[in-house]
Amino acid sequence: MPVTVHPKLVRQGLPLLPISLLITWLAISAYVRPFWLQFSIALVAACWLTQALLRQQAIKRRTVSREQFKWFLELLLSRLTTGTTLERAISDTIPGMGQMLSSKSPFLRALRTLNRHLQARQSLNQLLPALCRQLDCPEARYYFRILPELQRTGSQITPFSRHFLHMISEQLTLQQDVGSETTQRRTEAVCLASMPFVMALLTRSSFDPQTAIAMNQTFFAIATTINGLIALTALVLVSRLVVFDPDLIEKVKSWPVCLKRYRHWRRFLAAKLHSAYRTLLPASYSARFLQILYRLEQQPCTDITQKMDMTTAYFVRKLDCMLLASLPGILCVLVAPAGVFLFLLPFVVAFLHDRQMLYNQRQQQLSYQLLYPVLISVLTALLQAGLSLHRSFEIASTCVQATNHESRKDNTGFYTDMTTMLNRMHSGSPVHDALLDIMDTCPLPEAQAALLLLQRYGQAGENETLQLLTMQASACWVLHRNATRKKLEQQSMKLLLPMTLDLLAVLLTALLPAVFSLQTF
Repeated sequence: MPVTVHPKLVRQGLPLLPISLLITWLAISAYVRPFWLQFSIALVAACWLTQALLRQQAIKRRTVSREQFKWFLELLLSRLTTGTTLERAISDTIPGMGQMLSSKSPFLRALRTLNRHLQARQSLNQLLPALCRQLDCPEARYYFRILPELQRTGSQITPFSRHFLHMISEQLTLQQDVGSETTQRRTEAVCLASMPFVMALLTRSSFDPQTAIAMNQTFFAIATTINGLIALTALVLVSRLVVFDPDLIEKVKSWPVCLKRYRHWRRFLAAKLHSAYRTLLPASYSARFLQILYRLEQQPCTDITQKMDMTTAYFVRKLDCMLLASLPGILCVLVAPAGVFLFLLPFVVAFLHDRQMLYNQRQQQLSYQLLYPVLISVLTALLQAGLSLHRSFEIASTCVQATNHESRKDNTGFYTDMTTMLNRMHSGSPVHDALLDIMDTCPLPEAQAALLLLQRYGQAGENETLQLLTMQASACWVLHRNATRKKLEQQSMKLLLPMTLDLLAVLLTALLPAVFSLQTF
């Protein structure tokens, strides 16, 4: 997937690139002697290290923006509860924000600029986008995108702001908990990543003359270069994985869609393979895949011309992969009969294909758990402000999709449901009827209960239902917390690979000089 490079990101990365290049050059110089090879390896590694450092800075900047936005909401609410207008309340937050932020803070300067424009009788709706750009915070983007709509319709801003303050407090508490849980693992990974380079510098300084002569041999130079590449790869992987982003929503690959008529023999073999899954394999293994495929077939499709035949498409693709994987076995048997074991390769490919589908399904489940609590919380805040359910759902779904536009391109679960819901509402269907579509496809019982309360509120409009929805929105944040902890566990598992590479590099750093010194005697 092509990556869009923003000019601001380039300006931030330029000062970090020389620092990263110096770090990687010092690290690889402990293993590699030729300068041109040192510089080539260090330059490639420095680019990856710079990207990891930029990501770390972005996460820290988002945390700081969340804290600033929380302070802003607290000061704003203290003024709104006294009956002050929104323009006056925003202006009154400047003295309090000035005590908590430095005079060079971009958000504080944006607030002062907004106050000067307000005194010049300019419209607040035109000034809020510039204020929003100073905070790298998803909740701030939701809030400032919705404020003009609330002010235009004369809705209640105080309960809306109070609900957003609760949501931002939940996010900050979750980040603090996750950060405290990952401190030990991150420290261990960083220490282990630096250990091979420290050992290489210490061992080189303690070489005797005979070992130093053996170091000049070609085979030893190649072995130490490979060892340095292993250690440097582990260092780069640790720098990328040691930073945890709780807001990152990984992209889920699109599921295969049956858009064409398969040939008769392919459909026949795919049906036989489907039958083998149902009858020959254990039910505990095959039932999960068949249930996932059945659930995917029940999902609404954004294009009415597409026919969702997920089971046929899945097993035809599996059949194609198995046939391609059988070709090496056939060729090997023709050349050397001892390679008959390669006929097991199609079954290994089929197993990996199943594991890929399960992984995609788990990632899609995580995206539901991360996005539905945010959607329901924003919906609850809008309903408490006095907007209708139809308009609240339009605003909330548009804000969530606009904020996560990078992952929306490849995610086929939550965003497909939102698109289907909006299409039905724009075609004239009542919102409480359109909610039935996404209730059937939502895999989260807590979110289904919240959607059911939304449907009941759309039909009756009772305040008791809105109170129950507020309680259910708080309960849905448990899903968000569990999904974040699951992502943390996955990242901890990914750290095992660079830590294993570091252990291998440490062993090679200690053993290679000893082996070559023994050969000199």
